[in-house]
Amino acid sequence: MIRLLTAAALLGVAALLGAAGCSEAVPPEAPTLRNSTSMPVGATISLRDRFEGQPTENLRTPFYAALVAEHFNSITVENMMKLSNIAVGEGTYEWTHADEAVRFAEANDIRLHGHTLFWHYSIPGFI
Repeated sequence: MIRLLTAAALLGVAALLGAAGCSEAVPPEAPTLRNSTSMPVGATISLRDRFEGQPTENLRTPFYAALVAEHFNSITVENMMKLSNIAVGEGTYEWTHADEAVRFAEANDIRLHGHTLFWHYSIPGFI
């Protein structure tokens, strides 16, 4: 339990440093959260560059991507796998972001979950 709490604390510090613009990673000898327990350790991910006009950390940000790859063995995508972002027109599908998330998960041995395929605010009007 102490190892898990230590890893969680280190991850929290690393996330704060990343949010503060620090690009230095946690020391390599620090235990990773994903290796501290036998159960899945998950996070939500995004490929969105901005949210409400502000820049956001996402899988295209090297520090963020490295943090997720190192500490998590399960990820759930945010909006990029909702129906309105995939079915962009009747018979027209956009898989670019979903495919990018799948490639990241496969490359880092992380299981991937989509997030709410059918959501009342994200059902395309043509359905």
